[in-house]
Amino acid sequence: MKMIERRQHKRIPLKEKCLIHHAGNVGEIIDLSLGGISCWCINGDNCSTTTSRKIDIYCQERRLWARGIPMRMLSSELVSGRFLEGVPVKICRSNFTDLQPEQLAEVENIILSHGQAEADSGAA
Repeated sequence: MKMIERRQHKRIPLKEKCLIHHAGNVGEIIDLSLGGISCWCINGDNCSTTTSRKIDIYCQERRLWARGIPMRMLSSELVSGRFLEGVPVKICRSNFTDLQPEQLAEVENIILSHGQAEADSGAA
C-alpha cells in the first residue's frame, strides 16, 4: 500500500549541522522545510505532542539564527545509542504554526544557505 504524502513543503536535509533549542532541549536538525522540522533531541523528555512551543534554530557556519519559531510537535520516538549510551535521545517531528513574515524569511534563508540540492543528496 502506498503512503499518502501529506506535507505541503518538501523537507530538505542540511549540508552543515544546525542546532535547535526548544523547551530546555538541545538537538541537531535532520531536515527542514518552510512548513516544519525533524531533529534529534537530547533529553527529549519535554517532546510533548499536546502543547505548542517556540524553537530557536542556529547554524554556526554562517551564524544564521531563526528565533521564536512557533511549532506544534507531531510525533517523537526514543532512539537508543544515537549519541552516548544512557543519554535519552528522541527524534522529533514538528510543524511550524503561525509564522510571521520575518520568521518565514529566516527559515527560508537557512534552507537556501544550508540545504542540500537534490543532486547533492543522491535523490532521483
